Amino acid sequence: GKYTSRHPAQVMVDVVQSPSECLPRQLTLEGCWGARTQVSVIRPKSLRPKVSIIVPLYNQGHLLGETLESVAAQSFQDWEVVVVNDGSTDDSREVAQRLVAKYQSLGLKMRLHNKVNGGLADARNAGIRLARGDYLFPLDADDLVLPQFLSQAVEVLAFNSSVNLVIADLKGFGAWEYSWRLPEYDPLDLRYTNMFHCSAVFPLSMWAAVPGGYPTTTLFGYEDWAFWIFAESLHGVRPHHIKEEQFMYRIRADSMHQSLLQNQDFGLASVRMLHPDLYPVELLLAAHDKFKEVSEKVRVLVKEKVEKFPYVSVVHLMAGMLSEGLGTHPQDAHGSGFYWEDAEASYTRARDLAAFHDWQPRWRLGLMLQRTGKYKESNATLAALFDDFSGLEDAYIGLSQWTSEKDLRFPLRRESQ
Repeated sequence: GKYTSRHPAQVMVDVVQSPSECLPRQLTLEGCWGARTQVSVIRPKSLRPKVSIIVPLYNQGHLLGETLESVAAQSFQDWEVVVVNDGSTDDSREVAQRLVAKYQSLGLKMRLHNKVNGGLADARNAGIRLARGDYLFPLDADDLVLPQFLSQAVEVLAFNSSVNLVIADLKGFGAWEYSWRLPEYDPLDLRYTNMFHCSAVFPLSMWAAVPGGYPTTTLFGYEDWAFWIFAESLHGVRPHHIKEEQFMYRIRADSMHQSLLQNQDFGLASVRMLHPDLYPVELLLAAHDKFKEVSEKVRVLVKEKVEKFPYVSVVHLMAGMLSEGLGTHPQDAHGSGFYWEDAEASYTRARDLAAFHDWQPRWRLGLMLQRTGKYKESNATLAALFDDFSGLEDAYIGLSQWTSEKDLRFPLRRESQ
């Protein structure tokens, strides 16, 4: 026809009210093909809230009312609350239902989500998956926030494009009192010291940039610190520090934080093992050493992690190190098998689930195979590992310098030798 071309064409489709409008018409490049009508599009009746406040709840119903009251008292009101009952075993679910119904009757946006127990990080992730807001604000069920915080945080984020996280200083209250004036932020320092508490306002996109969200496998806590490290690595963290004590952290003698302080070495080791590409090899091998002799409390916690998160590599890595530490000889046995066989199976499972950049399962498996006399398999495993990662062969040669492992290590024999 008149307007033919060898190039790709764009086809225009009209929506018309009457078949008569489909009759042949004079076509021009400048004109349109016919009368167009407005197509109805289904749209939500209400706008998305600006901030989603995520409140994990486990057996703290007696404290939840005070926490939600501090949210309702915010001068900034464009928010929603998602309370996540993480399989509470007391009356917390019923308490949460009453409180949420009360605030809903006042026109406030609050919801309750019930789930099986998975721990604090898993509860946060579940709530965030239900979030509708542009920004997230994690708030634990026993903590409080002062009335001006959300207003200040949202204003900073709205008018300062160089900022993607707003956090305030912390005031501890309850069993005793203390203050935490947050340090000046440094991305490298973040790897070695926790520079934030959990209750910051940040965009949903930051959480979405971290595969899986908050890590569920840290021991005794530190899931927020592990998340911040991932967020810095994968998304970038540009914080604004409100130098006022606007976050109120409740201190209880039986709190999760107190348990962390008593088992801090294991919490720290579990964070570092999540980031094998960020820490020096000697620190990661030192983290492995922590699992050679552990308390029953640690053993039970790792077992629970394996049961709850069986498709996460690092829980099988920890389980393997626990089994390896229980044996001193291949024939050391328990009621249903041998410790080192269990360790080999756990390391194999961890290897199969691990991302390529995580060398730790292959390292542990290679050393375990060597300890059990499977030298050919060990050599093949370690040789392939050393081909994939620089620096690990030097660590193998100087193993006794890096860790407490003093077992004789045989020279690595490559197939080409």
